[in-house]
Amino acid sequence: MQPPKLKRLYEVMEINGVKVFVHWSVLLISAVVLMGAISEPATALAGLASYYGVILLHECGHMVAAQRKHCAVWSIELYPIWGITRFAEPYSRFDHCVIAWGGVVAQVIVAAPIMIRTGSCAVWGCYVLGNWMGSSISRVTQTIQSCWRCWRGTNASF
Repeated sequence: MQPPKLKRLYEVMEINGVKVFVHWSVLLISAVVLMGAISEPATALAGLASYYGVILLHECGHMVAAQRKHCAVWSIELYPIWGITRFAEPYSRFDHCVIAWGGVVAQVIVAAPIMIRTGSCAVWGCYVLGNWMGSSISRVTQTIQSCWRCWRGTNASF
């Protein structure tokens, strides 16, 4: 009797004709996290799904950009802290740049409406603006609080 072979990657789904593979360590880490969160498994499962969902979303952005630039996409591989989209060589450096930024664009398309809806976009923008202007930490905090009150409509004088 031979021990079972541990494959490096496992196929988990197919998206738009592209196979998605998960490394065995992702499955192991997910199992360990779920076992360690016996008191609140739903929260742990939601966290894991969100984390790996963002990685998958990012890789799907590369996939869509590559397909729009007429590059063959062979697979998406998910690892514990990164992913890889395997595709054919683009026709130009510009096409390669578009494909490279496709992952970030996909994340922004999903994150922007959430940030706008929750108001976190205004807070983050004020924080960045405050740092860019060289404000002290207390001034940045005041700016964030003012922006937050303005965003929520509780500070009419701003």
